[in-house]
Amino acid sequence: MNLNNYTVKARETVQKALEIAAGNNHQGLDSTHLLKAFLTDPNSIGFTIMQRLGADLQGLEGEVDQLLANLPVVTGSSVEGGYLTGGTKQMFDQALKESK
Repeated sequence: MNLNNYTVKARETVQKALEIAAGNNHQGLDSTHLLKAFLTDPNSIGFTIMQRLGADLQGLEGEVDQLLANLPVVTGSSVEGGYLTGGTKQMFDQALKESK
């Protein structure tokens, strides 16, 4: 995945998601990490859309935290070599395809 194909804001969200994944000792970057990144940034488009739709952002963040807690945890040096989970890779591939 080449992050240069995405906007600055999208790259910032991916970076935040990577930090969330690393902070939870998750080797794979999952869409759940991206959702958590959106929920923790009130300036993100994802946060704004969910807020305008009237979503219960605190409740949603609690559910996301539970999902994150259930993801496999890796410790040691292997945490540094992260990857995109299958669904997340498909999501980014589709976004890139639709942007063209």
